[in-house]
Amino acid sequence: MDRAVARAPRIARLQDRPPAADLHGRDRARIRSDRKAIERQHDDANPVASRLGSMTAQWLDGRLVDESDAVVGAPLEALRSSVPTCITTARVTAGEALHAHHHVRRLARDSAALGLGAFDESLVIDAFKQLGEAVFGIGTGVVRIEALPSHSGDGVQLHATTRPLGDESNCWAARTAPMLHPGPQAFPGAKLGHCTVYEDARAYKRSTGMNEVLLFNSAGRLVEGSVSNILVVRQDGSLTTPDIALGAVAGIALKIIQDRTSELFVSAIDRGDVESADEIIVVNAVRGARPVVHLDDKQVGSGAAGPWARRLDALLLTSAGR
Repeated sequence: MDRAVARAPRIARLQDRPPAADLHGRDRARIRSDRKAIERQHDDANPVASRLGSMTAQWLDGRLVDESDAVVGAPLEALRSSVPTCITTARVTAGEALHAHHHVRRLARDSAALGLGAFDESLVIDAFKQLGEAVFGIGTGVVRIEALPSHSGDGVQLHATTRPLGDESNCWAARTAPMLHPGPQAFPGAKLGHCTVYEDARAYKRSTGMNEVLLFNSAGRLVEGSVSNILVVRQDGSLTTPDIALGAVAGIALKIIQDRTSELFVSAIDRGDVESADEIIVVNAVRGARPVVHLDDKQVGSGAAGPWARRLDALLLTSAGR
């Protein structure tokens, strides 16, 4: 049975613990501008063509390797096919991961939950720095770290790869996924290295040219997106999100928002709630908070970023390093 949900008033209250920066005004613009300025330095100092060779670099247990190295590729794929693995995916600029310590804690938590065991958590920070600098220099990209069992089976090994940051659209378009979310899995909340429903949903997202797809379960309840947690602003102004217990990944961005404001309510969200929403917001640790302004080719709300989307994006930017 769904929990009763308290309603927040339309006029949002101040945050319980106000950050130093003004999340609604000039500071928000300055914070994003400062980050963009740092990222643009890479384009000026390191043309993309000069870095194509380093895109084959990977990282394995404390050292940089090439994708052609015998220790990666087939040996790691064999491990992945035998046991579940877990991952964390970070936005890295000049070797520094946004929300780095959240990524460390998430990977350690999921590794323990999967029975893989513990690892030296400082290696996660090393991987972000070493591989991020090797591939992106002072620029920005995405580093994905996976925890796998060691080949001997008596410990954990960490493997990191990269991908370009890609599209940074301020407003997103989404579709409802044709496949159903399967519901809670064996490892609740964990971000797994391979999961069929997400892979299928992402393939559908790419085929339709969308930024995201929304996954509902067989009861018609919203669960999550293919790469994000979903927040819905109802017509009464309340900010809501589905219960993680429905089977969603316990995302880092969602956890930061829950920790820093009491104005987010866990609620059952059905298709009608989504269709009538004032705002739909997707959140993850790489992109921050992005408004969905078109869903299934229909305009959402005003068709532009709403006040909650702007506020939450600023909140996630000012939470870096916490």
